Amino acid sequence: LLHQYSQVPAWLRDNPYIQGGYRVHFSWRLCLQSIFRLHNETLNVWTHLIGFFIFVLLMISMVSTVSPYGFDYFHLDRTVEVSSERLARYRQHFSQMVDSIRIRIPSWFEISKRLSVTGPTAVYLDALREKLTAIKDAVTGWCDHCSVRDIDRMRNSLTETVDNICESLPTDAVDSVRHLLLEIGSFLKAVRAEAAQFAAEFPNASFDAIAFLPRWPLAVFLGAAMACLLFSTIFHIFYCRSEQACTLLQQLDFAGICIMIAGSMVPAVYYGFYCLRFWQGLYLTMGICLPFLAFLAAMSKYLAGHRFRNVRAVIFASAGLVNLIPLCHLLFIRAGESRGLLLLVVGGVCYIVGAIFYSTQIPESIFPGKFDIWFHSHSIFHVFVVIAALTHYAALMRFFEWRMLNTCSVADAGAFRPNI
Repeated sequence: LLHQYSQVPAWLRDNPYIQGGYRVHFSWRLCLQSIFRLHNETLNVWTHLIGFFIFVLLMISMVSTVSPYGFDYFHLDRTVEVSSERLARYRQHFSQMVDSIRIRIPSWFEISKRLSVTGPTAVYLDALREKLTAIKDAVTGWCDHCSVRDIDRMRNSLTETVDNICESLPTDAVDSVRHLLLEIGSFLKAVRAEAAQFAAEFPNASFDAIAFLPRWPLAVFLGAAMACLLFSTIFHIFYCRSEQACTLLQQLDFAGICIMIAGSMVPAVYYGFYCLRFWQGLYLTMGICLPFLAFLAAMSKYLAGHRFRNVRAVIFASAGLVNLIPLCHLLFIRAGESRGLLLLVVGGVCYIVGAIFYSTQIPESIFPGKFDIWFHSHSIFHVFVVIAALTHYAALMRFFEWRMLNTCSVADAGAFRPNI
């Protein structure tokens, strides 16, 4: 049932370096059955078919677990992002203060030598020393994120210890150590004040969440990815049916690519420019219109045929590279979550690497006939597309979480309409 390159009609001759494994004029039934058989499109079919079902599961997961009304208990148990500037400022001050206090607190041995009777104060002081050491280690070890519950647990534990010491001071204080305990008491007040500031300013300001954040931009991307992967799968399964089917399904495949490009832009722009509605509207319009124009250009009769495959690749790549404009804008205004921006860049690099394999037809162009079934350039391109899409979704989830935790500033109030 399979043919060599020299035996197939011109409309099936896309890659001269793939010399065998061609299906020609298969019936619709045979095309479906060929999904489970080896030929030169097997990997092309399965890479995007598996990718399609992955995104179906991601859509179900997003709808069922991501709350538009803020973070529920499921999300509180996750590691969430905290403002890097706020954390750096707090870390330096609190670490120095904790270190100074920890060093000057006397040990149980020193206190027992000076006190004629034992009491809870000394025990609490040793506990306080241990807690301060643990908190200092935690503070100096924080990078860009920390657990909400860990912060609360450390703060509550420290506050409880400080309260116990302050309550026990009058009963255990004796003349021989009065000056020592008074000095400790002053430090404990500083610890209490710092803990109160930590509770009142740092976590609350960092986790001030937007009351409602729409999820539809995430659904747009997931739907676009599903459409792109499904249309590509349908094309690679059925295009060998006839020349007319090949032409129509190729247009469907191109449409899927354009939908993917447009859908990739929507969530990043919507959440990144959530407080800047002018730029949000401008970039959303641009991100939707340009892929549509690219689709019309790729559909022109002048660019039809296999000889213009590289031209079409450049058109689609150019439409995708337009996404760099809002990305650079976000970097310039320092908006967006840093790791989310990095993941967007990584996803873009994956798309570019895949496009390079597609256009250069490596490795089969170097070893003709050796990669007819396995690991030819188009299947490698498909793998990079799926990886890039998954990376992009990970970036968008970080954008969603970042926007949920960062309300719009007063300076943006004129451009922000909460009811939209």
